[in-house]
Amino acid sequence: MLTACGGGGPQTAPTQVKVSVNPRTVSLAAGATQQFAATVTGTTPTAVIWSLSGCSGSDCGGIDGSGLYTAPTSIPSAATVSVIAKLQSDSSKTGSATVTPTANLLRPGDYAFVFSGWKGQGGGAFSRQFLVGHFPADATGNITSGVEDMNDAAGVSLSMPITGTYTVNANHRGTLSIANAQETESFSMTVDPTGTKGHLIRQYNTGSPVSGSGCFEPQDGSAYSSAALAGSYAMELTAKPDDTHSMAAVGRFTVDSNGDISDGEMDMLAPAGSYNQMALGGSVSAPASDSGRGTASLTLTPQPGALSGAMQLVYYVISANRVVMMQTDVRGSAAPLLSGEAQRQTGTLSLATFNAPTIFELSGMNTYYQTAYVGQITPDGSGSMTGVFDQNYESNALLNQAFSGTYTLDSEGRATLAMLSGTAIAYFYGSNQAYLMQQPVAGGDILYGNVKPQTAGPYGPASLGALRISEPEPVSPFAESDSGLITFDGVGSASYEQDYTFFYADGTFIEQSQTGSASYTLDSNGRGVITVGTYVLPFWLVSSDEVTVIDTATAGVDYLPVVQHYLK
Repeated sequence: MLTACGGGGPQTAPTQVKVSVNPRTVSLAAGATQQFAATVTGTTPTAVIWSLSGCSGSDCGGIDGSGLYTAPTSIPSAATVSVIAKLQSDSSKTGSATVTPTANLLRPGDYAFVFSGWKGQGGGAFSRQFLVGHFPADATGNITSGVEDMNDAAGVSLSMPITGTYTVNANHRGTLSIANAQETESFSMTVDPTGTKGHLIRQYNTGSPVSGSGCFEPQDGSAYSSAALAGSYAMELTAKPDDTHSMAAVGRFTVDSNGDISDGEMDMLAPAGSYNQMALGGSVSAPASDSGRGTASLTLTPQPGALSGAMQLVYYVISANRVVMMQTDVRGSAAPLLSGEAQRQTGTLSLATFNAPTIFELSGMNTYYQTAYVGQITPDGSGSMTGVFDQNYESNALLNQAFSGTYTLDSEGRATLAMLSGTAIAYFYGSNQAYLMQQPVAGGDILYGNVKPQTAGPYGPASLGALRISEPEPVSPFAESDSGLITFDGVGSASYEQDYTFFYADGTFIEQSQTGSASYTLDSNGRGVITVGTYVLPFWLVSSDEVTVIDTATAGVDYLPVVQHYLK
């Protein structure tokens, strides 16, 4: 029997070693996580080493030894990130997967939100509406649970369960929908580059139109306890008691780990009168472990004007240093629907607490007439100050006006400031940071706002880049609520895109979107001017991440005083 040369028995192909990674492709929101798994065939042992490629530094995100990947906290310049599994025993054998970081979603986590606006009642009548609540965002655009509290002309609705959805596009703009048992609330929103906080305005879908604005911020769950919240706080509460006047209150208090309030005081400006250094007492319940929601009961002695009895409020924890709150009493002559926030006081408080350039804002109304100020205060740390302001009183503008004044500041943070032809009251919660209110002249608007430290200059056009357009609550239903983006080119030009809403006096609801271009200047002291056609918007730079703006246009539909914040 003849055989072929080199013949013999059957041959066995060599075993091929393969490493594969699953899932193979995935899109992840900033900060979201994905567990990857490596499958090794053709050899043992099967241990792999995980790494990332196609990116650098913080743009990569991170991956641990088990294959758990965490996306970068902001959208990277690279379009994709490669996840590599390398066989530990043979580094030439690898498998990979592709991650596309996306701005489509918020970072997963817990958020607190607030909204304040004006609800159309028909026939040119309006009433204030306030919402405060909590929602957990998942990684796929869903809100599967949450809780919301509402106070408006229809009454008070507490602890309403909510669900919802949200979308965020690559330009950080999107929508938020929140559904409770009464209605579905639709919002246009803009999210910051980290995907963790944003600004929103109401959209009109069904029911009664509502124009207003709000914001949301991530919550720190480690602060959901009375022990974590114990300490001293400054606070500011504001209201529109009869829908035509402003009302404001600033104060401070100390709360212990049992929730008991002591050493409290409050100053209040109301249409019926001014009330100085009333004693503030009461109690605070522990926040819920799943939402950071709690309640508070505040008493004032002597009781101011028509207000009587204890004020009931609901609050939501942002962090151990800050909470947001809303009055839950049924609105009436004794319950003006106050809302606001409290901020932990830090450091030693004295005249020297106010010792460096700051940016201030004030706004309010009286019988639908509105006033707004923005400006800079330069205190000397010893009781004297100088400043510059821009003002809009019902489209009558005063621009780049100098002033001087004096101030006091005690060990508990209470300050009086002689400024703007009147006396302002402030409560400081840290160096050059305070809540502020003022009634400049007898019978004038009751104004409220804040003081913020200004970062060191000098400044110039290149100090600004891309910022979100946001604003505090509109001072009246006729003032715009805006949400969008403005991009400064660092030289003197800007472009913007935004949504906005407001009411005409007859109750007609306006909801529009617009894009456009503008020019701007920025002086070395941080004061700038944005020019949009014939509209002039003076602004003050708080930092490269925050600008405070006032609208001083004197014609057209967009002429009422509006204070805006442009934020990173």
